[in-house]
Amino acid sequence: MIERRLLSVMAIEDWLQEHIALMLGVAPEHVDPTQPFAAIGLRSADAVALTGELADWLDIPVDATAPWDHPTPEALAAALHVYMSAGSATVGD
Repeated sequence: MIERRLLSVMAIEDWLQEHIALMLGVAPEHVDPTQPFAAIGLRSADAVALTGELADWLDIPVDATAPWDHPTPEALAAALHVYMSAGSATVGD
């Protein structure tokens, strides 16, 4: 079994801000983690791509619907942190 390091909510949120900013071509400080993904400018295809990148980075399953189940970067980071702490089946379930 691979032991995963437990990341803080803030570390996950920072990663989300940075990657969303890269996808949108803006500075990370222009990505408000309290705003819904759609309001930030993330399209559906971008959100699905983001979940794949998250799954790779965190080495956990992240459902493609996670950005809709947890509609802000802040909420998604918190859900991912809880998942990693508790070992749920899939983030987004």
